[in-house]
Amino acid sequence: MEKYSLGITIEKILLECIETTFSATVFSPSLQKTQAVALASAKFDTLKVYLRLAVHEHCLEEKVYLKIFPHLGTIGTMLGGWLRETNKSQPKT
Repeated sequence: MEKYSLGITIEKILLECIETTFSATVFSPSLQKTQAVALASAKFDTLKVYLRLAVHEHCLEEKVYLKIFPHLGTIGTMLGGWLRETNKSQPKT
């Protein structure tokens, strides 16, 4: 039962991350955009933790995780870069 609930949780977080990322694209550079990108980055970090947990609990095969691991790193780097850029474009108060 836990195996399926972990999979559902991972799927839910992945969809929230995608939705948040797409919503951030519609904002012009503003605090709202920065917050949306930061939220997407936090959700993605949470997703990575749940995926590692799934491997640890043998719900996800390690070879599958190792196959997607480089892609997770690339996505994380891209989100981090986007977050830095949106922070730079913020007007100084």
